[in-house]
Amino acid sequence: MSAPALRDIHTLFYRGYLKSCNYHCGYCPFHKHARNDKKRDEAALWRMVDHLPLLGTPLNVMITPYGEALRLRYYMAALAEISRYPHVQAVGIQTNASFSLMSLLESFRVGGGDISKLRLWCSFHPSQITAERFLQQCLALSAAGITWCAGAVASMKDIDQFRWLRQRLPDQNYFLV
Repeated sequence: MSAPALRDIHTLFYRGYLKSCNYHCGYCPFHKHARNDKKRDEAALWRMVDHLPLLGTPLNVMITPYGEALRLRYYMAALAEISRYPHVQAVGIQTNASFSLMSLLESFRVGGGDISKLRLWCSFHPSQITAERFLQQCLALSAAGITWCAGAVASMKDIDQFRWLRQRLPDQNYFLV
């Protein structure tokens, strides 16, 4: 079977109910939510996951939560499950990259996921993590065979960190500011 033409691949964006984060960026409202209905969020996520096989068409799935989802194991398990579907070409998620890479890899191993389909959009937050630590996590993702790009909320006060990071990130990885 040949690969589908790009025009034949649809992209599904999923937001969910998650509205909390482990970071406390001054410009972002998501860390301000003291309570979050994770049961509602998890149930909605699995409804979406369970619905995907019914779509049947070549598909990319991008999860863009209002907060940090990869600190929650059910998101890791859902990504692994989605990656198993033969009609899914890629499954991605936006993350601040603070998650445990070992836990993510274990979720894919246990769930029979296809790590080659995983795509991460890693957001750098200079007020929350050093550029050195963020770089280490990105390089670890590459070593694990995970496709990723990086981005940051632009602020002129952080421009030197952005330049430092861009110089050290692999050339083949985008860094969007």
